[in-house]
Amino acid sequence: PVMDGYALCRALKSDPETDFLPVILLTARAEAEDRLAGLTERADDYLTKPFHVPELLARIANTIAVRRRLRERYAGTSIGVHQLIPSASADAEQAAVIPADRRLLDQVRAVIAANLGDEGFTVERLAAAVAQSRGNLHRRLREQQGETPSELSRRMRLERAAELLDAGAGSVAEVAYAVGFKSVAHFSNAFQALHGTRPSGWRTRSFAPGATKPAPLVPTAGSEGS
Repeated sequence: PVMDGYALCRALKSDPETDFLPVILLTARAEAEDRLAGLTERADDYLTKPFHVPELLARIANTIAVRRRLRERYAGTSIGVHQLIPSASADAEQAAVIPADRRLLDQVRAVIAANLGDEGFTVERLAAAVAQSRGNLHRRLREQQGETPSELSRRMRLERAAELLDAGAGSVAEVAYAVGFKSVAHFSNAFQALHGTRPSGWRTRSFAPGATKPAPLVPTAGSEGS
């Protein structure tokens, strides 16, 4: 009520809870300036009346197919915490078709990366930091990544742990506490589930040529001794 299609699109795309929703404007406004106005409001597509139902269904199918491809690409790519900024050579489809989804995922990764050492960091705090409800964040990440916020957080912690072990940055216990695990045993089991080997076995791998060790780890607040 009291909104036309442009206003509704603007409202949806301005709200972090709904800015990821694809919008196809179906309208009798067929002039070039009308189409430009609709796309300026961040509509994903624009179809004028009279229209053919098969064309509308094809456009919907294409939109869904693009999102599925991007979800598969995200889910199949292991991204370390040092790779949070998209490269200039990123696929234009990925950068332009769903900027809201890409922006949210980058924000989520950045927030998780900033709190890797906080064993008390919760999904609720993550959701609040990216201006999402817990349920909405869970749904959007499942759609984009095929994993829940807690699963993404755990994977990023374990990927960072592998980087630290590779660099010889500390003992297994120190690395476990540095990436937010309260229990070394739990860390070891989770590490093996993701990487296929125990942290102690991973740690014995040879350093890459020219690799340098970072500064010694500083135990996080509340960490137990190694």
